[in-house]
Amino acid sequence: MHSVTIRDISFQVNDARPGFWRQAENGNWEKPTYDILDACVDEDTVCLDFGAWVGPTVLYEAQRGRKVIAFEPDPTAADELEANLALNPAFKDKVTVIRKAVWTQSGSRKMAAKTAPGDSMSSFVHKDASVTFDVDCISIEEIAAMIGPNDKLFIKMDIEGAEYEVAPLLAPLLQRERVDCYVSFHPRFAAGGHPRFHKTFGMTRRVFETFRGFNLTRVGRKSLLPAGDVALLARLGLWLFEAKRGFLFSKGRAPLR
Repeated sequence: MHSVTIRDISFQVNDARPGFWRQAENGNWEKPTYDILDACVDEDTVCLDFGAWVGPTVLYEAQRGRKVIAFEPDPTAADELEANLALNPAFKDKVTVIRKAVWTQSGSRKMAAKTAPGDSMSSFVHKDASVTFDVDCISIEEIAAMIGPNDKLFIKMDIEGAEYEVAPLLAPLLQRERVDCYVSFHPRFAAGGHPRFHKTFGMTRRVFETFRGFNLTRVGRKSLLPAGDVALLARLGLWLFEAKRGFLFSKGRAPLR
């Protein structure tokens, strides 16, 4: 066990990934993600973390937000996430871990790991993977029933290519005054490699149409870039390129910068 401090948030983790946690502490792992968490998550926020992995966002959200519901279907990653939470009794009760994949419907489905279980890249869309396992799934309707209709909501979606199927179904969670949804896009995974544009064009458009009327922040490798709103980008030709990284979709908030 050792202590990790990311910005002004400290927590304990087990000794399984010391190199990764040093990278996170040094600001070399997804700096814009923590910029988003700082801007969007406060003591009134309920966080839905789709693709929680071993907890680098969950452990941070739990100390900034009111409640966190973390979804992680990879059993190796979920075990490690729960072990890390157990080391933090001061706030672990604010987190509910659901060992299911967020998907279009409930039931069982086969998932594949890119390299090994727990590698952070387990997905429904990997092709010809040598490591596969069955996971239980949960639908957006089931998730919506877990939270109040007026809760201020932050959704983090990092589900390795499944976002193209799941994000267009988010309507039951978006009907509120304040909601932010950070979607990480994985076009290469979803398209099964290269070439991919003709495969992802329609999928990208469908996701963005779900958030029509929301303000946009484009998430770069090292910074956040205001991007107007969905309607503006559609007029400017959003659909002429694929979303290669992430976008924050916000209602009731101006784009971040």
